[in-house]
Amino acid sequence: MMIKRVPSGITGLDNLIQGGFPDGFCILVSGPPGAGKTIFTLQFLMESARRGEAGVYITLDQRIKDLRNQAKQFGWNFHEYEMGRFVRFMRPSKGSAWNQNIAETIKGSRIHHEILPVIRDSIAEIDAKRLVIDSLSTLTLSLPRGFDDGEIRLFLKRLVDEVKSLGVTSIVTSDLPKNSNWLSRDRISEFVCDGVIVLDDVVFGEDPVRILRIPKMRETEQDRKAHFFKITGDGIVVEV
Repeated sequence: MMIKRVPSGITGLDNLIQGGFPDGFCILVSGPPGAGKTIFTLQFLMESARRGEAGVYITLDQRIKDLRNQAKQFGWNFHEYEMGRFVRFMRPSKGSAWNQNIAETIKGSRIHHEILPVIRDSIAEIDAKRLVIDSLSTLTLSLPRGFDDGEIRLFLKRLVDEVKSLGVTSIVTSDLPKNSNWLSRDRISEFVCDGVIVLDDVVFGEDPVRILRIPKMRETEQDRKAHFFKITGDGIVVEV
């Protein structure tokens, strides 16, 4: 059966994953600070808008104003798409139901019905096809102390399952410490997500270079080799 693919918008990347992300998948994009994760997600969302498909961006880290300004550096004017209801930026406040019910969510072994209204309602209001959550690192770090890996894994799995039930193709991000043997800060996300893309910056010879690799992409014959990429005036360009 032919698998429907969603173009990533990242120049060169789709050549490595059979034409795009499988429709409805949740993809983890991880890497150290400054590796290009936010640019990647903004480029993914801009591709959606340009195709006339709505997208939602949930930011738990940066201010929405800062995201818009960062996008403008690459010529991506999200304001016009927001006015046309093709893009929705959301930033849950610290006192929102998202944070208030996290402890109950994990202990109750379920996604509490009040944890995801900001996502569910935003997707429904503009009939979104793509979703970004930036980042899982901030979300898991906000959890109360005392939760073990099993409880956090259960929470993240149910979060991903809930997101996938909404019928969107999604990207979630995670910080990744330098020289880590894992693929996310929480060491769990890589197991519950459908695909994993790792961005990194390393020193090659005497020059710093950026590297992209795809250790996991379900239902896809992905290119598993490391590829150089650049951040240009048009966004991320992967060398293939």
